[in-house]
Amino acid sequence: MSIVLLIPILTSCTGSTNAGAAAPLALSSTVPTISRAESPLLIPENVPTAVATAIFEYFRLFNLALETGRTGDLVQLVAKDCPCLNPVGAIHAIYHDGVLLGARYRITRLTLISQERSWATIQVESKRGIATQVTASTGARHQFPEHQNITNFILKNIDESWLIISSEDPR
Repeated sequence: MSIVLLIPILTSCTGSTNAGAAAPLALSSTVPTISRAESPLLIPENVPTAVATAIFEYFRLFNLALETGRTGDLVQLVAKDCPCLNPVGAIHAIYHDGVLLGARYRITRLTLISQERSWATIQVESKRGIATQVTASTGARHQFPEHQNITNFILKNIDESWLIISSEDPR
């Protein structure tokens, strides 16, 4: 909860001939806030930095696609037949006649499931915020509640760069 108190202090500019400049309007405010700080994500030591970077980049581009409808960079980032690209069709459908508000994903946990020299499987727990789909032609709104998700991402090391090649529901 925030409490905002604004006290405007007005000064008179009548009779002023000081180069035609009006006296400034001063505002004073006190904004006590109570906020809930989210704990930062700690990347486990056994998760290679380059693998974690590939996962974070996927989520950055996925969030960008959800926010803008542009999916090109996301599609280029992962293997073309990766199930993690399944939402691309729905994103295109939404942005064909509307927008999606909210729907931002946040990674809450990374766990190394397995790793070999050129392969790694990382389990990612993520949380999507509340989302609202607005259809432009009708003005209709549909709200989606927050959603917790767990996905196993399979990555392959290709020329010292980790590529997401598949994803699966671990349940």
